[in-house]
Amino acid sequence: MKRKILQSLEWIAALSLLMSMIVLYSCGGGGSSGTGSSNPDTSGNVSLIVTDDLNTNYFKAWVRIQRVTAVSQDGKEFLLFEEPTGRVFNLLELSGIGSLLSTSELPAGTYNLFRVTLSNDITLVDKNNITTNAKFAAQGSQYTIDVSGSLTVSANQKTSFGLDFDTKQFNYNPQTGLVSAVIIFKSENEIRSLPSYAEIKGYVANVTSSNTFNITLYNGTALTVLLGPNAVVFDENTGMSATNTSLIKQDQRVDVYGDYNQASLTINTVSVKIEKSGQGIAQAAKAEGFVKSINGNTITLDVRKTEYFVPQVSIIAADISGAIFSKGSASILAVGQWIEIKGTWDGTLFRANVVEIEGAPANPPQNPNPPQNPYVEVKGYIQNVNGDIVTMSITKYEHFTPPSAMLEVNVSTAFYKHGSRANLINGAYVEIKGSWNGSRVTASIVEFKSYDDH
Repeated sequence: MKRKILQSLEWIAALSLLMSMIVLYSCGGGGSSGTGSSNPDTSGNVSLIVTDDLNTNYFKAWVRIQRVTAVSQDGKEFLLFEEPTGRVFNLLELSGIGSLLSTSELPAGTYNLFRVTLSNDITLVDKNNITTNAKFAAQGSQYTIDVSGSLTVSANQKTSFGLDFDTKQFNYNPQTGLVSAVIIFKSENEIRSLPSYAEIKGYVANVTSSNTFNITLYNGTALTVLLGPNAVVFDENTGMSATNTSLIKQDQRVDVYGDYNQASLTINTVSVKIEKSGQGIAQAAKAEGFVKSINGNTITLDVRKTEYFVPQVSIIAADISGAIFSKGSASILAVGQWIEIKGTWDGTLFRANVVEIEGAPANPPQNPNPPQNPYVEVKGYIQNVNGDIVTMSITKYEHFTPPSAMLEVNVSTAFYKHGSRANLINGAYVEIKGSWNGSRVTASIVEFKSYDDH
């Protein structure tokens, strides 16, 4: 594998990693370290969110966030997030969105110091797949940064703040191989409008309707899950899929992904996975990215996002011979698709248990209510927006042949990536994934693309 020593970090001049702390009232759990403690009647619930801006030269910057704490005026330190092996992020895949890192209880009071602990390694990959492995400190497995700021938490009230990884000020020393990092405190006003998504793991507390259930996170916090119109529930134990809560039962371990509403503590989901019984969360491995090639039951994946591991190469091989497809099927798997694979990683080969093709419907044999329309992908420029109907000029299409160069798309139930509904304006370049009824596409995913993605 090639190595390249960078002379500076100018390539990340456009980056701005934002970690937003949204404090919401809850009687749920939480934690503290040292002598810090909390009272449910005088505390709020903290949601920790991370985001980033897209850089045009590099598309992968892997880090592990291991711990975040808040220090009160009397010196007590309260735990907001902790994973000993670290939560893995490719910062450049967080462009224009926020990712929920955790929720935890924080006592009312004033906090003037915020302590962020990262794994000491940072892996950088450019568009030529040249990888640079660097460190934040010369010794040790962790790197801790103290950030000064001022946050006042009032009892039973919500507030927020941000921690901005200001990579414009990062500096790389080629002689030492070290990267110096700068993190800046951001006020609530500076991060309030940040759109956010959540990927949350927890236990089912109860099922309240055909499209609503409640989960309890591992720290005791309670959240409400709403199944979106195109959401799929997949049970890894049976291989069954559903579009409602019929497969969801109390005490199941679930993995939920979708839009996170900070004000109501709800998640409008795109997908729900029921974890295998007895499978510890830390034992699983997950990777997302673009399919580069397919050779029988082996695919190569251009990895953009992972969970529980940092790939030391940009392209990994995955064996899908024993995998179940939770969305889509092996028959429509194609080069260029964005997929998620879940299974095990041994450092050389990923053995997939579950494969999900982004934007595809559930595999019809597994779905009690299979969709009637085929899965399609299309890219192009927005020409007109009329309510929920968008007209676009097509530059690329897959899995169908559109009748003309202009195409109508229904976006009423779409999930947005790297943007929001407000970004659907004339001239925007987008990729649509969804279903085709012969005259119009119904979008499951709308992703805003840059010029380099054409």
